Amino acid sequence: MKQTKTYLIYLLCSLSFFACTTRPVMPPQDSDPLAVLPSTDDFYLLARPSVHPELSYELLKDILPVDSSEIYPALERTHNTVISARFGKPLEFSGMMEGEYPAFFVRRSLKKSPGWSKNEEKTYKGPDGILADTIYKNTLLAASADPRLHVLQSALMKFPEDNSVLSAEDREWWESGNAALLFYLPDLAVFPMPEGLPVVPEGSSLLISMIPADDGRYSLNGEFRFAEAGSTRFWALGLRIFLAGRLGLSESEEERLAMSELNLKIDGATIILDNWNMTAPGWGHFLSTFNAQ
Repeated sequence: MKQTKTYLIYLLCSLSFFACTTRPVMPPQDSDPLAVLPSTDDFYLLARPSVHPELSYELLKDILPVDSSEIYPALERTHNTVISARFGKPLEFSGMMEGEYPAFFVRRSLKKSPGWSKNEEKTYKGPDGILADTIYKNTLLAASADPRLHVLQSALMKFPEDNSVLSAEDREWWESGNAALLFYLPDLAVFPMPEGLPVVPEGSSLLISMIPADDGRYSLNGEFRFAEAGSTRFWALGLRIFLAGRLGLSESEEERLAMSELNLKIDGATIILDNWNMTAPGWGHFLSTFNAQ
């Protein structure tokens, strides 16, 4: 009888402990984060960190500044990353990393990274007010401010059935697995380009993908999709001038070589940019200097 009472007390204590412990939240497995990210003024970035961790790190390090010694284990366990962001300083963004416990490893990284502090239970605040929510079991959430983070947190509980911002054709291309990264800008008018170019027709967009090459580099393929063909030649000229100045006169030998290899052509209302080849660190350097402009 005494043993039975002892067992019952132990059982009740155990149940009480687990009842008071926050369990990891499991978001829906078939949810589409692209359907809930905030605005068509944003650009969208999709990546496969577990397959391409070095490229993913180079592209994400300026968005989520964390200790590099700990972030690679998180990237290697992250199968999909979706980021929605708006050009500007500071960068406004929302991000989701989905995989096998990525939040646990990011949390370890945040504890070692300067400028980060615990904001509330398993939520951390970093430089410029960046927030990272590490409570979910297989998902990490990050955002530049509270409103964006709240959108993601509520979406995990109840995803709407809106169509994705990507077309069926573009989504099929991404899901084929050929690209290491996909960048989509629904409104080309917000893309930061040199002054003097014609007004962008409403309904124009930009799609960029990065394809892994056999030599370890990544090849950028871009499509500037204009709603009408009238301004494509002027835009193509502006892009050539910009790239010649940015890459052709660069101090980086890799960037100068990239300028000699890339192709730019017009196909109807679309400007196609392809064969722009650089290593992951090369892309990281290019993007960091581009953002600094």
